[in-house]
Amino acid sequence: MDALGAQVHVEKSTPPYGNTHELYTELPPQRGGYAYAHYSTVFDILTPLFQQKTPRLGDAWKYMLTAEVAE
Repeated sequence: MDALGAQVHVEKSTPPYGNTHELYTELPPQRGGYAYAHYSTVFDILTPLFQQKTPRLGDAWKYMLTAEVAE
């Protein structure tokens, strides 16, 4: 996967994340700890939030779903 860009730690970077295709986070889910890390991308009750109740990974999701694909 590194052929599509280096791994970028979302909490330590900003969009467009060096135009990589590999993003990672160390944020724990809202509930259940890291055992529910994969589920935190699917279930709202687990998604890490800011105090204002907005998703902490919102910018990363927007980038992943709308960024231009390099050819």
